[in-house]
Amino acid sequence: PSTFLIAGSWDNNVRCWEVQANGQTVPKAQQTHTGPVLDIAWSDDGTKVFTASCDKTAKMWDLNTNQSVQVAQHDAPVKTVHWVKAPNYTCLMTTSWDKTVKFWDTRTPNPMMNITLPERAYCADVMYPMAVVGTAGRGVIIYQLENQPSEFKRIESPLKYQHRCVQIFRDKKTNAPTGFALGSIEGRVAIHYVNPQNPKDNFTFKCHRSNGTTGGYQDIFAVNNIAFHPVHGTLATVGSDGRFSFWDKDAQQ
Repeated sequence: PSTFLIAGSWDNNVRCWEVQANGQTVPKAQQTHTGPVLDIAWSDDGTKVFTASCDKTAKMWDLNTNQSVQVAQHDAPVKTVHWVKAPNYTCLMTTSWDKTVKFWDTRTPNPMMNITLPERAYCADVMYPMAVVGTAGRGVIIYQLENQPSEFKRIESPLKYQHRCVQIFRDKKTNAPTGFALGSIEGRVAIHYVNPQNPKDNFTFKCHRSNGTTGGYQDIFAVNNIAFHPVHGTLATVGSDGRFSFWDKDAQQ
């Protein structure tokens, strides 16, 4: 089996590389939008890539045929794209600055479902049967995806500043999605359980900050992405300071 890397860029392009066993990469193919590419998702079988763009569309790129077709449309830039694989349906979930979440059957031009958000979508994640969307105005909305998508819960953000990224994590015992990590522009991450066993399970921590500078000021950087280890449940954060940090949320360190 081959390993492929996909990346979207502000130069409007989406590129595919093959990653070889020695770590070297070989450019394989690329596709283009007419605006910056803000998000990318793989299909579950690895044959297709979905791309979200400032050109207000999402496209589906079939890597076997190297053909790209539009599969979603919004009234403003598309901020996130996620592939949803449920037992009884598969679809593409897109969120946009037009204050909507849309679910698409990629074979038809109209959405299966259109959900209005209170504000523009800034970040989202999907881990069946849960989806979470972070919006402008510090909103966080949790959706359940069983049978068909529906709103489950709204919470006020535990963070004081604008959301930048969100990632769902699993329960170590049941392996079911149980909460999420939310990152902000203010160098802070919130760990939030949907139904915490203990109120102290929900907490925030600082990251991607310099250790004090002259005049008592501190340089604070945005948290651009969060990723959880699929086995150990530890997480990595990546910031605008150009650093990766690794954390253990259970030990809170």
